[in-house]
Amino acid sequence: MAGVVIGGLIIGVINNILNIMNVESYYQQIVMGVLIIAAVTADKLFTRRSR
Repeated sequence: MAGVVIGGLIIGVINNILNIMNVESYYQQIVMGVLIIAAVTADKLFTRRSR
């Protein structure tokens, strides 16, 4: 549960930073998609190693 909250906060902060930097919405969506895919991949790799 804590990981979900921390992940949500990180996504919110990154989204705000991209808005402050005046990054276009299209590129913001690409960045967020890449970050989510990277986070899921990292989670799967670390979960597999801990078993």
